[in-house]
Amino acid sequence: MRGAGDGAVPALPLRSMGDAISPAERQTNLIVTLLNSRRGLTREQLRASVMGYSVHSDTVAFERQFERDKEELRRLGVPIEFVVDPVWDDNVRYRIDPDGYAMPPLDFTPAERAAVAVA
Repeated sequence: MRGAGDGAVPALPLRSMGDAISPAERQTNLIVTLLNSRRGLTREQLRASVMGYSVHSDTVAFERQFERDKEELRRLGVPIEFVVDPVWDDNVRYRIDPDGYAMPPLDFTPAERAAVAVA
């Protein structure tokens, strides 16, 4: 058995899908899920795949939570968009355009670069 001093990484407890999580963690999970979907995901797919949403057996509670999360993320500048499937007009998918979410290039002055290097 390996000890803690020999480079072994301690196992972190895994969280089950039923555990309550903070809104910030749930919203981060939503961002990661939407960024990793090229076509976007339906509400049902998000409910099933984002940790923090699947704990709701009540559809109304999920809908309220999802709407609050979307509005909060948009308020913070996350460009959540919805796309209507051209084949099935009622199939709305949500996604985040990676280009719209990326930071613009940083342009530091020489003094700012020096300050970053010192830090």
